Amino acid sequence: MAEERVLKVPDKVTTLEKAIAAHVRPGMTIHIETRARAANRALTRVFWGSRPDFTLCMMRLGAGHGVPLVFGGLVKKIITGGYSDQYPTPKPIKFIQEAYKSGIQFENWSLNGFISRMKAGALGTGFVTTKSIIGSTMEQENADVFKVIDDPFGSGRRIGLVKALNPDVSFVHADAADAQGNAIFLPPWEEGLWGAKASKGVIVTAERLVSKDYIREHSYLVKLPSTMVKAVVHAPFGSHPGVFSNLGMSDFNGYGLDREFLLDYRAALEGGHDAYRQWIQEWILDVRDLNEYLARIDARYGASHVDGLRGASTEEEGEEGGAKSEGQKLAGGFNATEMMVATAGRVMAQRAMKYGYQHIQPGIGTGALAAFLAYHLTNEAGHNTELVVGTGFYGFVPRPSRLRSEEDCKMLTDTLEMYSVYVGGETVKAIVALGAGQVDKHGNLNSTRTRDGLLLAGVGGSNDAGAAQDVVVIARQSARRFVDQVDYITVPGTRVSTLVSNMGVFEKDADGELVLTGYFAKGDSVSAEDSVREVKQQCGWDLKVAPGVRPADLPTQHELDIMRYLDPRGDFLGR
Repeated sequence: MAEERVLKVPDKVTTLEKAIAAHVRPGMTIHIETRARAANRALTRVFWGSRPDFTLCMMRLGAGHGVPLVFGGLVKKIITGGYSDQYPTPKPIKFIQEAYKSGIQFENWSLNGFISRMKAGALGTGFVTTKSIIGSTMEQENADVFKVIDDPFGSGRRIGLVKALNPDVSFVHADAADAQGNAIFLPPWEEGLWGAKASKGVIVTAERLVSKDYIREHSYLVKLPSTMVKAVVHAPFGSHPGVFSNLGMSDFNGYGLDREFLLDYRAALEGGHDAYRQWIQEWILDVRDLNEYLARIDARYGASHVDGLRGASTEEEGEEGGAKSEGQKLAGGFNATEMMVATAGRVMAQRAMKYGYQHIQPGIGTGALAAFLAYHLTNEAGHNTELVVGTGFYGFVPRPSRLRSEEDCKMLTDTLEMYSVYVGGETVKAIVALGAGQVDKHGNLNSTRTRDGLLLAGVGGSNDAGAAQDVVVIARQSARRFVDQVDYITVPGTRVSTLVSNMGVFEKDADGELVLTGYFAKGDSVSAEDSVREVKQQCGWDLKVAPGVRPADLPTQHELDIMRYLDPRGDFLGR
């Protein structure tokens, strides 16, 4: 009898437009999961030309293509962990910078901090504890929703308390869902669905609609129950142009990154207001539904373009290509970028073996290559290390065609667990590579904004990674970037041990100040004194030079071979 009653429950399947009309109102706080791109476009289309004054909650605004909502004036406040465009490499978005200068409120968080607000909302505890953002500028900026206390149990540590956030509605994109809204999400889960679970109602878009029997057979993959769901929308390719993996569900159709589409999108972003408005008109406002959207893709990029994306579903989005790095030639057949990456990788490997670090967290671009080199060097030397990435990838081996992918991993998890346990936790030790727009003499890093109001890439996971046992910073050097005091502390320099630039190596002294311990020699024609003088000229603080300063060791051919194998096009190494 109970089963019969369940069968008679009306389903929740509808269209995105109808779901938005039924459940979204002006003034709401709206959470949009990064992968819910079709929902993002529909929300933009429905409210375009109005002023709904949404508070927009997105873990990574640029990666989720939430910029049209901001560009169209639909948002009054943004709560986020990052706002750079992600492909081919992370880059600031001028329309987000303009929104900031126009007075739109920004609430900056690290990825863990963002998720923690949602987790507290889901748990109903009012707040949860976190180690994130303590000691950063965000601690002061978010004082109304973030407090720091002494550990009441006497450890002597400071503990962060982050206030709960309960959005009015959440949009998420699932691998599959039944008609009532029980939804399957395959790992890695990134946000961990805390935003959905904290929200007062969830709108699920799904790659595939399945039966209740299918849901029961795969209950171990169901991460969201129907009781939390207001509407279900069938949305194949609903995460386009991003990656959607079908790992573990061979009867599903996954799809890979649409590089051509994303490069055109980047061009529109950089083309000015008219170019971006035209892109929004073509790909959002003039599109009636998802079927028409996919048809337009095939019309623009080839009749089988959409079908061609299927089967390449394990490529990671972003951080793979981009403009060539500056490649000043040094003696020995390599350039300054290769020297920087090789040196940073060697430093990370040596410190991992010396201090027993088990995990290596890559940075972005050159920071990723340095970490990958350290991984190879440590394991070749018999010291086992695992590569970990904050978005949930654990234990992968990097490949030149895709620097990381789900199918290469030993474990897949979510951002909160990765940063809280495997990078910044108590039971394992990790070393991370980080970059920054600014670094100061104490190793504080800034990737958020400058004092004149220029937004950079955003916090992302850098602050969370900064809680690791050891941090090695990799950054191109100039007096504008190497400053006496950063404009904004994104990552406190507490755990920074070493800074490697394209000119030399800097290490902390007893006073916690970065001093020059090694310089990059430019050949016999340039003296040691001149090399050191140039490093000092390109440093914005009164740089101290270690008594035993010496030329840094040159890259070995083996190190160069590893780096060049992983960056065959020279996108980062600049060859």
